[in-house]
Amino acid sequence: MTDAVEEKLGEMASLYCPVCEEERTFEWAAWSGVEFFGYPPEQEYGWKCSACGSKFREPSSVNQIS
Repeated sequence: MTDAVEEKLGEMASLYCPVCEEERTFEWAAWSGVEFFGYPPEQEYGWKCSACGSKFREPSSVNQIS
C-alpha cells in the first residue's frame, strides 16, 4: 500500500481548504510524523494546501471540488 501512496506524491488537486475558507490547490505530500524515543519518525502522507500550508491526513477532512 505504501508504494501506491508514494506514487501519488506531487499530485495536485483543487480542494476546499477549511483554514483559508475557499478553494485552493492542494499537493499530495509527505512529512515526518510522530517520533518515538529511539525510533525515527514515521512518514505521514496527505494533502497540503499551497496557500496556507495546512496539512490534512484524511481525505474526508478536505472537501474535493469536482
